[in-house]
Amino acid sequence: MMIPGLNMWTFRLTLVKTTPLLLAALGGLHSERSGIANIALEGIMLTSAFFAVVGSYFTGSAAVGLLVGVAAGAFMGFLLGFLSEHFKGDQIIIGVAINLLALGLTGYLLETIFGHPGNTPPVAKLPEITIPFVDNMRYGYLMSGFHPLVYVAFLLVPLVYIEIYKTPWGLRLRSLGENPEVADTLGINVEWYRVLAATISGVFAGLGGVALSLGELSLFAERMTSGRGYLALAALIFGKWHPVGVLLTTLFFGFVDAWQEAMQGEFINIPSEFFTMLPYLFSLIVLALFVKKMRPPAAVGKPYVKGRKI
Repeated sequence: MMIPGLNMWTFRLTLVKTTPLLLAALGGLHSERSGIANIALEGIMLTSAFFAVVGSYFTGSAAVGLLVGVAAGAFMGFLLGFLSEHFKGDQIIIGVAINLLALGLTGYLLETIFGHPGNTPPVAKLPEITIPFVDNMRYGYLMSGFHPLVYVAFLLVPLVYIEIYKTPWGLRLRSLGENPEVADTLGINVEWYRVLAATISGVFAGLGGVALSLGELSLFAERMTSGRGYLALAALIFGKWHPVGVLLTTLFFGFVDAWQEAMQGEFINIPSEFFTMLPYLFSLIVLALFVKKMRPPAAVGKPYVKGRKI
């Protein structure tokens, strides 16, 4: 029995849909492992998606657009870390504020720069990479012909695993998220490391935003992230703040998103909004069933104050 909407092209689209979620979730892993709750992933992705298009629009180069988008993401990540640690603000409130700032800023600049709301004109997008020999194989299209960030996202999973679990930097990062007081007594500058981790988080989430605007599309549409930053955060939680867990969870969400797009084409009499809500519905179900079994880093969400016990 054939399942509606399920075919090989759905699996190919799954990799594309997974990419921005995976990049953003890996970014969130860096900040949350250091102790900074990153609810701002949505705003970081949206800001990066917009500025990537601005960079590509004015230079005609997708590569420049990518750099501009990543720089915007890094700045927003730095802002999250700096406000959270230097001013000891509530990290959830700061994250929500950054999301609202991104929403208002991109909407305002969209009309200011391009002269009309809604979306930008088409710009230069990231090229598709064809892998020699693989492209001519029977199912070669499942591995070849993607934009570069698809390959980057999946290659980053083992690299982030090595970074977090096999390097001195990763050990320090994890210690900050579990017991920053002990890390402080060992001479680790807690505030500096956390701000750096949040900035790195912004770089990763920024790549996720660029994957949307210059990878999947060649334009920016208002509110185009459509909650993907929150899905990435849900994937991070369900993946137990581990790179492999994050990969598996984002693949699941990416598959549901790809599947709902295929279903829209087969059931044209059903409102498209019904299918669009499916990834978010699945994320709610998954979190409701398993959230009690998830143990976040002990110090996440708590700005470190020297001399105060966590």
